[in-house]
Amino acid sequence: MGWNWHVAPDTSKSHHSIPSEEVNAMRGDLMLWPPVVVIHNSSTGHEAKDTDAKIVSIEEIEGVLADIGVAHEKARVSHGRSANQSVFLVKFQPTISGFQEAMRVHTHFSTRNHGKEEFQLMKGSKGKKAASTDSLEELLYAHIGVVEDLGLLDEGTKKRCKVMRKKEIEANAEATLNLEVY
Repeated sequence: MGWNWHVAPDTSKSHHSIPSEEVNAMRGDLMLWPPVVVIHNSSTGHEAKDTDAKIVSIEEIEGVLADIGVAHEKARVSHGRSANQSVFLVKFQPTISGFQEAMRVHTHFSTRNHGKEEFQLMKGSKGKKAASTDSLEELLYAHIGVVEDLGLLDEGTKKRCKVMRKKEIEANAEATLNLEVY
């Protein structure tokens, strides 16, 4: 990713690179389908001591989702890769309503500064980690699954997922909603 395929390479056999702003925009646009929300437990990690880590169960994640307003029937929670118990996957139905629910969870965490960017900043700050807190939601960082998150998925989810453009999904959702009005 990062090559400008709209411009044919000249005879030097080199491709023209795309500005980094465009590359970042494309990365954010390529999301996993059916919708998946990736939830990170910030209290566990490579630098975390066993005494500082708070183990979070799937039932606790389901409780947080219920507090947000996601019905238990609309989402299925599981761990990511088996070796990484600090990553949870919230899988939604491959429908417009499933996409809207996933975006609602994504927006909920992003507006509270617990999205992907904040998690990357927190993870990147050497030696610093999330402050210990009594609130479970303060330990969790969540975002909609994008193509970069394929490495966090378990094998079964990886086999069932495909990569789609977010703009296409939103356009299909808007077209469907417009049809229902008439």
